Amino acid sequence: MYFHGIPHGKATELVAPMIHTAFNKACHKTSTVADFDQIIAFHDEYLEYSLFVRSLMGRVPLILEATIESSYDDSNSDIKHCRRWHNLLSLVSEVRIAIESLGIPLGAIANTSLLMFLGSGLFTAGKRQDLEMAKAEAMDTVDTILSLCPNVTGLWHHGHRTWSSSAGFVRDIPGVGGEIMLELHRRLHSQLTMMQVMRPFPKDIAAPFSENLQVLVLDSKLIPELHNSRYVDWTLFRAGADGALNLKRLDKLALEFDKPVKGMAYCSPCFVDVTFPAVTQVKVKGLEHSIVAMENYLHTAQCRPLTLVTEPYGLERMGLPILRCATLLAVNIKDRHTHAGQACMTRGIYRLFRHGQQYLSGARVTGMYHPMPPSIKWPWLHWLHLTPVVACANSMLNVIGMLKHLHVLVIDAYSLERKHLMVVGSSSFLNSQSKAVSDMDDAVKGLGRCVSDQIVRLDIRSCKPLCVSTVVKVVSRLPNLTSLGVSPGYVDAVAQAIGGRASGSSEAGFRVIHVREYSSHIGVFDG
Repeated sequence: MYFHGIPHGKATELVAPMIHTAFNKACHKTSTVADFDQIIAFHDEYLEYSLFVRSLMGRVPLILEATIESSYDDSNSDIKHCRRWHNLLSLVSEVRIAIESLGIPLGAIANTSLLMFLGSGLFTAGKRQDLEMAKAEAMDTVDTILSLCPNVTGLWHHGHRTWSSSAGFVRDIPGVGGEIMLELHRRLHSQLTMMQVMRPFPKDIAAPFSENLQVLVLDSKLIPELHNSRYVDWTLFRAGADGALNLKRLDKLALEFDKPVKGMAYCSPCFVDVTFPAVTQVKVKGLEHSIVAMENYLHTAQCRPLTLVTEPYGLERMGLPILRCATLLAVNIKDRHTHAGQACMTRGIYRLFRHGQQYLSGARVTGMYHPMPPSIKWPWLHWLHLTPVVACANSMLNVIGMLKHLHVLVIDAYSLERKHLMVVGSSSFLNSQSKAVSDMDDAVKGLGRCVSDQIVRLDIRSCKPLCVSTVVKVVSRLPNLTSLGVSPGYVDAVAQAIGGRASGSSEAGFRVIHVREYSSHIGVFDG
């Protein structure tokens, strides 16, 4: 629920930041009708904020969503199709296409700038269809789309609702969907400022790329088919007599490295002097598969953030010198449940935290299937968000004690009790962790009553029932803590357990704490 927890009857200016944050989470690039239903429901129920909600709707998508209630491919089955139309046509700026034709008056959505396809449906549509019929149908569909949306500057496909790997995603299935994408590329190519070059992509385009191209996603496997094209004028990027490629306007860079195919020979890459002086956001998936030292192309402390997407064992093989290029770091560990038998091997994740880095001010590591790290050598962290499998009181205090400048700590754990390691860990894993656990306990014994006077915000959530005593133990060592978020349903219990600090009568030297529901929002990462 995006709008959960926003109170009734407050002055709009007091709750506007909360509403704006919830709205941005609901209204994103891959929103569907279900997301916008929540905005509409909030608008209708919270009439006192309705004008502010409407002010946020200056640029909204038209969502054309088709759902099929039966999954049986049987001509005798009663398949029901549902089309749901939302929003004011005069405000439409994007079209999300999930149907073949649009019965909308000409001119109603002429200002549309982005065509986006979601999911795998586009490339599986009509896969049993005769190819010539598919091409004819695709031409008709594209004619309809472009007659309604002649000013499109963005053409995009999301295989999933979130940013993730496109490796292995089959797009070359013959059929009307692939033909639609090919024809859209042919007709829109020169006017696109946001586009993907990945299959299916036409080889017969006779038009240049737009001079105003801003966002380009390129499948490197297509480069042999494109590199001789006279329509890509690389001299635009030349900087002086040294011949270097200076991408001086590029501010976001996303790279994805595939796992090498066994038995296939790969040539060594030629070194090209490329500079990205304006880049501030870098996202890399599969860095462990790269033979390129990415840190050679970036400056120290340039990335805000550097996002690394990897699998559980990727951190063991990944080159970590790239961390020096980041002031904000986000690490997302994917597919952890596919490695259930080996999920708790900690070598890679602990290697990450032990890689000394003095430039990091914020870090977010999600997808962890590990306990809290016994050591973090990022001494200048101000913000830290972790998702450990178990976070007991001593393990949290140990981390806080190491990070002398930490202001915000967010913990989203499976459990706050050490005994639950038995649930997720093998006996060999538990034996390997015994020394780390003992070392953490000894380290915490050596800390004074005040473990940190810098922490002002702490958020703790657990999938298992929240261990209130663990929360109290941590809070009691943080005298300047003023904001505490806990698992939904435990706010009153925690407030009662910490006593005076929650009711406004704290003891000398300890600040009053506002107890609320857990939130993972950190401004430097989430805006």
